[in-house]
Amino acid sequence: MESNIEMIINLNSLLADIPHISNILGYANQVAVYRFDEESEEWEYLEMKGTLFVYSRSYPLKPGFVIINKLSPKDLTEPNTPSAEMIAEHCFLICKYYGSTYGFMFQDYFDCISIGYLLKDLWKEFENSPDYPSSNYSSSESSDEEELSDVASEENI
Repeated sequence: MESNIEMIINLNSLLADIPHISNILGYANQVAVYRFDEESEEWEYLEMKGTLFVYSRSYPLKPGFVIINKLSPKDLTEPNTPSAEMIAEHCFLICKYYGSTYGFMFQDYFDCISIGYLLKDLWKEFENSPDYPSSNYSSSESSDEEELSDVASEENI
């Protein structure tokens, strides 16, 4: 676990890019990001690997997560999306939302499971809050975790 000083430094770093962050709720080191291409039915590595932070915000009251990319200045920042579908299996967390499917490969199994549960709990909590907007999201078929595993091992992640 991080010390309080490290957590404050990380929080201040995140505040520079994401306004109104009030707290870091969880984090995981060594996360690689993939996106499922519906047309080719293959997982695409997004050249994104780094630390994932789950955060809460003071305004709007909408938690989310960010992956600070070690490979380039392009980070992935996603707000809380209660309409998302999520599968956590082995070291993979697969999220479907806004019509896209993302796969997050964690180096540590326990990080994957704890972040998965944390996001699910936050999504449920936000869905029941008065700040939750109605959504017309419709999901497509479930993705194949084994295929993501094969792609990840080919990329040596």
